[in-house]
Amino acid sequence: MLTLREVDENGFRGKNRDWNRAEYLKQWRENWSDICNEKLQHKGFLERIDHKTLEAQGIDREPTIHIGVQGKALERKGIITERVRRNREIIERNKARDPQNIAQNMHKLKENYITLEKEVHTLQGAISESGREMNDFRVQAEEIIERARNIKSMKERLQRLKNERHKMGAFDRKTDVDSQIKQLEQSHNQAANYFNREYKIIPEQSQTEVTRLEIKAESKRHLQEKLQDKIKPLIEQKELTLLQYQRQKLLIEINRNKEQIYKRLYELEKESQVYKNLVKDDLLRVRSERLLDTINERNFAEIMKSIDKEQAEKLIKWQENRAREHERIRYR
Repeated sequence: MLTLREVDENGFRGKNRDWNRAEYLKQWRENWSDICNEKLQHKGFLERIDHKTLEAQGIDREPTIHIGVQGKALERKGIITERVRRNREIIERNKARDPQNIAQNMHKLKENYITLEKEVHTLQGAISESGREMNDFRVQAEEIIERARNIKSMKERLQRLKNERHKMGAFDRKTDVDSQIKQLEQSHNQAANYFNREYKIIPEQSQTEVTRLEIKAESKRHLQEKLQDKIKPLIEQKELTLLQYQRQKLLIEINRNKEQIYKRLYELEKESQVYKNLVKDDLLRVRSERLLDTINERNFAEIMKSIDKEQAEKLIKWQENRAREHERIRYR
């Protein structure tokens, strides 16, 4: 701390407020950083300090605030002061703005989405399969009922014809009835034999078999309901992950470290075990990437609601520039 009063051989004189001028402060800060860096170099330290602001240095980071010795002591005791709370918020925001952290977060979101897409796809296949099996059991039960009913009907008609034949007198013409009985017996035997070959039971056992098939169909229906209950939260989580990924993707487009972020993201994907496992299922990976990169109007509107005004203005400008570029290429 220095006095603003000038001093000469007669003692203190009036205040010289030129010391408050900004250019003096800037020069003092620069001189201080030069002296500190000389001492750091002399002592063998690699660290250096810079008197310029983070913005002037081109560093996309929000400056933290000084919380002081008392604030740190209170923090160690579990007492969070307002300055400590604000400082923690700044630190978290800086982590979210760091290019490495952004790339890592994007990579995790993409891996999570592809994993969820694979789980949903597998469950959808299981739901379709259980539905198909349920329908097959029900159709088979209906076929058995219908075929068994026809066989029973033929058997009853055959019995009626035989009864009529038995009641006919000696002088009645029996040839037509005998012919009908023969044809009906052949049809009945063919139907019964087919029934036995097809369903591995005799017609008289049809009701027992139908009951068994109905139980299996009901079991498949319960399984389908369980799978549908299981898939619902996965679909919701997949949609949320998609929105989070697309939000981050849009923000990268207006980030000054865009190229650095995408470079790191590419490196992470090359190292990703999830991607290596998806080599056998390249169609799933391609479909997932297409969905991730396609931002529909509804998602864009949701993303615009979740960001601050400055980011929204930059995104609108970016979108307009991209639209103009597409038009230029279209009519080239």
